[in-house]
Amino acid sequence: MLNKCTETPLRGILQSITHRKSGKLKYPAAALLLCLLSCALWAQGGKEFIYSPDGKLLSSVTAEPTWLRFASSQGFAGIDTAVILVGNGSGLTIDIQWQFTAWGDDQTPITYENQIGPLASNGPIPVNGQIAFPIPQDCAPGLIEVTAIRNANGGDWTQLNQAPTYMVRPPKPALNTFVNPSVLQLPASPGTQRVHSANMKNQSLVITMQLPQGSGTAGYMMPLNSGDPAINDNGGDWISGPLPCGIQPGNYSFISARNALDSNPDAIVPWSSITSGAMMQTVAPCQ
Repeated sequence: MLNKCTETPLRGILQSITHRKSGKLKYPAAALLLCLLSCALWAQGGKEFIYSPDGKLLSSVTAEPTWLRFASSQGFAGIDTAVILVGNGSGLTIDIQWQFTAWGDDQTPITYENQIGPLASNGPIPVNGQIAFPIPQDCAPGLIEVTAIRNANGGDWTQLNQAPTYMVRPPKPALNTFVNPSVLQLPASPGTQRVHSANMKNQSLVITMQLPQGSGTAGYMMPLNSGDPAINDNGGDWISGPLPCGIQPGNYSFISARNALDSNPDAIVPWSSITSGAMMQTVAPCQ
């Protein structure tokens, strides 16, 4: 079956470059070249231009995107970029119909229609299009499923039978993450402690740490606020308040951090990879 990129050009080209009686091709190489050229002109200008071998314009039709896919299946909010590839979409602005299912169990999909573009030329096949969208830190996590596409300037919807999907994951901690101060003097000091985590503005941070004196590990969830705008890293802050006198003295070694919404292994970040300080020390317990 001929696709939209070859069917119309071939009809016009074959009529003008074949013997009327025999039906044999007079210029087989020219036929292939002209077909490829017409497709390229279509994608770049939003129209398909069909020429005869003598240069006569036979017809033009509105270009139509033929397929859509994501370059990867998922990405973390605030860190990754979603890249969309579109067949025969170079230079086009397209309409897309899509569904969004929010992160979590038993969520109901919501249907949307949006316009994206113009698309840039992609890869070794210049008629294909590409566009990239950095995922904002405050983007709602969930599953995106694209069901249909069309040229925004007109044309029929192309239904995507195997709808491409992209999972927006919750934000995860990034490089500028720290605990301050790293040494707490009890009970003489106020004992408050600030935890800051980049890319975690208004999220809940879970920190896992090794407890002192070989007493095992523990995880602590810290709801972060909007953080310090002067740092400008989309991070959030948590302030402990005065620590209780009964806290166990010793060294608390930080192991990892993650978003409370996402416990998948690739969402758990080793503490040593997001901050230079990996230990908190409490001394002089209350008497």
